[in-house]
Amino acid sequence: MSAGFWDLLLAAAAERHGAGADTLEDVTVQQAMLLAGGEGEARRLQLVVDAAEPGAPRARLSSQPAEAPASAAWTCHVTARLPAPTA
Repeated sequence: MSAGFWDLLLAAAAERHGAGADTLEDVTVQQAMLLAGGEGEARRLQLVVDAAEPGAPRARLSSQPAEAPASAAWTCHVTARLPAPTA
């Protein structure tokens, strides 16, 4: 999995639970994502955290082509649970 995926998910965990949230659970890579440069195209990213889910909310990182209309379908690349830090 790309280090960028980890960084984005860990940033979401820190935003949700505060400093010390440095663990991800149940990480599932659903589809690789090629970024701009080389053979990839520019992508628009979306990181969604299900705040209504108690305990360890699930996060989903998706993308769509940068030139696609906002109403275009999003491709899910990775999901993970964001557990609260343990004391």
